[in-house]
Amino acid sequence: MGNPKQSYRRWLHLHNIDISKVELFEPNRIKELLPAIFAADFSEYLYENSNVYIFIDTYEALWKGIRDKNTLHQNDKWIRDDLISNMPGISWLISGREKLLWASICDPDWEMFLEQHQVEELPENECIKFLENCCIENEDIRDIIIEASEGVPYYLNLSVDTFEKIKIYKKRQPISEDFGKTQPEIFNKFVEYLDKNETRSLEVLSATNLWDRDLFEILMTKFDLGLQVCTFSDLIKYSFIKEDTNGKYSIHQLTRKSLREYQDPVNRKNVYKFMFEHYKNKLEKMDTKSITPEHEKALNEAFYHAKKILETKNLLNWVIAASGTFKSAALWQLITPIYEETLQILEVKLGTEHQDVGTALNNLAELYCLMGD
Repeated sequence: MGNPKQSYRRWLHLHNIDISKVELFEPNRIKELLPAIFAADFSEYLYENSNVYIFIDTYEALWKGIRDKNTLHQNDKWIRDDLISNMPGISWLISGREKLLWASICDPDWEMFLEQHQVEELPENECIKFLENCCIENEDIRDIIIEASEGVPYYLNLSVDTFEKIKIYKKRQPISEDFGKTQPEIFNKFVEYLDKNETRSLEVLSATNLWDRDLFEILMTKFDLGLQVCTFSDLIKYSFIKEDTNGKYSIHQLTRKSLREYQDPVNRKNVYKFMFEHYKNKLEKMDTKSITPEHEKALNEAFYHAKKILETKNLLNWVIAASGTFKSAALWQLITPIYEETLQILEVKLGTEHQDVGTALNNLAELYCLMGD
């Protein structure tokens, strides 16, 4: 495709863009140009060494809230046309729940460049290798774990957690009877070896979306869980607890679901209420000039818990009130997904002809207008 540096300059000239004046552009114009500018700049930087792989995970998140399936692939057009096409020599690894339909729907030429593979359960030999690396030497125990887990990594990891829990905390060698024979039993067996406070703590954490050490301490105190703060480091070692790049922790969806089945519904709702108030309070006394990334996170977290506890009418009223300052600050992309999801909830619970649905549609349309859509 030629010299990327020349290609970059040619691209800017073609679009009549003075890169030094980009900051003067309207937000919608910057949004439109950024992917291609990034691609050209990235290619120029890597001109001497383009042996690079770029990973995109959870690709289906691009379509969250999309209601018109006919325009589905407009949402990732910028990835196909502005990024991949303008970044020669770069390999892209995209993971998601669905197969990419670019060749069949967008452009048949993509068939030449796409190689797609379905990720299935681990084969038996890989399961054995994994369990051996986890110091599970007993062949009978390995056979039980592999058969019960059906090769699914989540259940393999949970069985290893059970194995280590027995060795470290029960101070004995695990035996075959310690392990579940089916996937649901794998979780139940794991819970058997937790102490009461640990189980209750995990139940409370399962009602959160994200949490860090500070929030962990607040929750332990609020719900009188009797779990020492020093136990935090032990808790986050479990395979079903993941840490993101911002130091926030979350519990695997399958573990979360199983823990909720153990938890009393009233207790779970109390956690939702507390978390909603916790994040809602962070949004108070905020103006357009004082918004920080923490406020943006608080809005999303408050919405996550608001969906669990507020009636539809109250949910809509809260979304309108809570998003007002962000709207005034032109953070339209932040609040649009919240409105889209609220609209879906209202349509399901109230029907498409309800006046609250009309209100949500009107507000959403205004956001699309502001974004030039």
